[in-house]
Amino acid sequence: MSAKKIGSSAKKPEVEVFDIRDIVLAKVRGYPPWPGMVVDPEAVPKAVSKERPVGKKSNVCCVRFFPAGDYSWLPPKELTRLTTTQINAFINDSAKKDGDLKDGYKTALDPTTWEEEHAANPPPQKKRKGRSKSKKDDDDEEDELVEEEEEEKAGKKRKRAESPAPKKGKAGAKKGGKKKSKATVESEDEAAGDGEAEGEGEGKRANKKAKTADDANAQLESDPEALKVRDWRHKLQKTFLSSNKAPPKADEMPNVDALFTTIESYEDITIAYLTFSKIGKVMRHIHLLEPNRVPRDDEYHFRDRAKALVDKWQGILATSKAETAAEGVTEGTAKMDINGEAKEGETEAEGAGDLTVMDVTMDQSQEV
Repeated sequence: MSAKKIGSSAKKPEVEVFDIRDIVLAKVRGYPPWPGMVVDPEAVPKAVSKERPVGKKSNVCCVRFFPAGDYSWLPPKELTRLTTTQINAFINDSAKKDGDLKDGYKTALDPTTWEEEHAANPPPQKKRKGRSKSKKDDDDEEDELVEEEEEEKAGKKRKRAESPAPKKGKAGAKKGGKKKSKATVESEDEAAGDGEAEGEGEGKRANKKAKTADDANAQLESDPEALKVRDWRHKLQKTFLSSNKAPPKADEMPNVDALFTTIESYEDITIAYLTFSKIGKVMRHIHLLEPNRVPRDDEYHFRDRAKALVDKWQGILATSKAETAAEGVTEGTAKMDINGEAKEGETEAEGAGDLTVMDVTMDQSQEV
């Protein structure tokens, strides 16, 4: 007889209640989840108190973040309790870079000293506001490299779709003093009509591709494994490829080595994860970096390891292509590229291993 679960029939409260001095992990738009403390809303500075929401949004907690000491009014659904085990796990994770976030976790272990220091020397009081994500923000999660390349491709597609149709035969009925025959004129009219139809079809195909990609990404946004792979890509990109940041420091490289090792040992990578995360693009760019942009590369061989990972992922795509062909999926089926988009004039079996869209190859002209 199985043991009876205590409280199994009790209905859980819809909204969790937090007490003053609870250590929480809070979500603010534009920031990663950040550690802080629930504080007494009646004891905050006047400037912070004035920012308190009113009306339907008045059910909020005031959170003060570590280590900067800034505030934010947040609904309980944006907060989760932070345990000592979770804090230690983050601090001891070698893949986590030193910085304000890790300092915040360290403070969260025992904020007593931090509170005393801030009470004696209070920092300028400010409210943490959600940041809008942009390509210029080094702390956001947008992939500048990916966006630039995708915008360039989209621009080329628009140019093809918007190119004017051939002039109709009647407008140029005379050439060199000779009048065109009725059959010639009608033929040119048909060609012009085909050109206009092709332009309209190109636009519809582009919209269909965008919807397919959006649907696929929406599903992966709730997949923890896909998000983990994308997080790895973010860390590598911010370390090596940020346009407004100096090359990484030599003492950061052991942490980067640990991250590479984690990626190399990850066996659950899929085509969908590669497409969603765009980690292949970043690995390709790391491989192409100048030696002076990669500290201690002679010791850790980051550029060579990046190429090895790309080669490994190419193998996954080649295997997928072979399996698709073996299933007999050829004629009549729209070919899907690595982004899950239908490509004109090709079948699924012919192109399942095409890496050119993801740009994961070391040679942009190479296809698997």
